[in-house]
Amino acid sequence: MTNRSASRDLKDIKSKVGRMNEAIGEAEKQSVYSWLRSTDPSKRYHQACELYESDTGDWVFRTPEWKAWVAGRSRCVWIHGIPGAGKTILASHIIDTLKRMCRQGERTACVYYYCYFGNRQDEAAPLLKWVIDRLCREADVVPQCLYQLFRYGAEPSLADLLHALEAILQEFQTVYLVVDALDESTPRVDTLRVMRDLATDARFAKIRVLATSRQYIDIENAMSQFSSPISMRNKWLDEDIHLFIKTQLSTNRKLQRWPTDLQLAALEGLSAKANGM
Repeated sequence: MTNRSASRDLKDIKSKVGRMNEAIGEAEKQSVYSWLRSTDPSKRYHQACELYESDTGDWVFRTPEWKAWVAGRSRCVWIHGIPGAGKTILASHIIDTLKRMCRQGERTACVYYYCYFGNRQDEAAPLLKWVIDRLCREADVVPQCLYQLFRYGAEPSLADLLHALEAILQEFQTVYLVVDALDESTPRVDTLRVMRDLATDARFAKIRVLATSRQYIDIENAMSQFSSPISMRNKWLDEDIHLFIKTQLSTNRKLQRWPTDLQLAALEGLSAKANGM
């Protein structure tokens, strides 16, 4: 296919999308969005934001894996750590940082999804539905293939949803997707397959995926094939913990009264025993 014919095909696709959206009223768009939404993760995102401590979490932005991911040299980053390490709160901080980045760029979006064991579901379909919903609202566009699925009325397959995601991506240059707590998807076979497709399939080259989870063997076996891993036990986090404890010792009125040698001992002892938490 020549560049000219490829360009013509892309224009045809956008023209069809445009004609479809002219035919869909606002009320009908809202019906499509309501049909898409099965799980809303925004509550968990807001809860995590409330727990975020200022000036923490910036360590991740100093890692070579993050820098390669933001620059587009890597399509997927996987952050793993033990329970209580702060992965969910870190994810909220990353999301807020990406949102600020997206406001400075054109046709760029940040979408998040929080898996949760209380949902008692494989999060693959709810994840895709939420991402498609967010991107459609961002672009104010309902692709024809998605509208046809809505009109058909049946539960869409994962293949259907991936096709709809491919269609709405035509409206964007880059999409950052943050998925927290893969381990809380129960079961998670399909969720891990979707992660693989989003990170490796050429159809989704515009998407950059960042996922967090515990280091379970099935997740590690899957994610290690296509992601750049970042452990929550690392020198950058150790530096942040050391700085946080030092700040607390110097600003807390009660702790300021401690003798210098006791403060130093507390600083070294707590930093060493933090265990990445």
